[in-house]
Amino acid sequence: MFTRRTAVLRLVQMVAGGSLGEAAGFLGIPTTRTTWPGRIYSGAGYVRSNAKKQPDPLAFEAALEALAAELDESATPLINYQQRRQALETWSIDEATWSDLISRLPPVPGPQQPELGDRKRQIASIYAWVQVTSGEHHFAPRPIEAAQPPETQQAWKLRRNTIWHLIQSDRPRPHYTGLKTELNALAASLARTIDAQPPTKAGSRHL
Repeated sequence: MFTRRTAVLRLVQMVAGGSLGEAAGFLGIPTTRTTWPGRIYSGAGYVRSNAKKQPDPLAFEAALEALAAELDESATPLINYQQRRQALETWSIDEATWSDLISRLPPVPGPQQPELGDRKRQIASIYAWVQVTSGEHHFAPRPIEAAQPPETQQAWKLRRNTIWHLIQSDRPRPHYTGLKTELNALAASLARTIDAQPPTKAGSRHL
């Protein structure tokens, strides 16, 4: 995670200059949170420290320069991920879309049925956001969760990682396999809609 994050921060710096914090702001990494600024800098320091210990201490930077050159010379149009993040900065799956989506999920046999309320809708929204933006799920907007009372937010937080693991797992589970299929289709539709729009700094909740 630190290597991936440091790589994208350095690529932004190579193009635009500025500090790691400014690069993080461009990428939508929330530097205003008290817990994250230190991790941004300590994570980058950890990666650079380990890079210097390798047989070729300059290999990491050389790889970044090669990647930047490859992107610069690419004949394929590059995706504007900043535009995608901005379009989805306050987004979540609305209730009508969620109701329609879960109606298409395969039935689960037995008395124990999966929970399909707002908590699952929030985590499903995070999953779709990750597919569209290629961002880290830590940085996804959580408007549904934010609208809950503090005690509910805490309860959701305790189960968030478990549900996220289940939805990310490649292990066959009819419910989660079906849910991922629906969410991947939703994410692909969102991406096409956003990419077809002219660049804008205004976020949009419903697309």
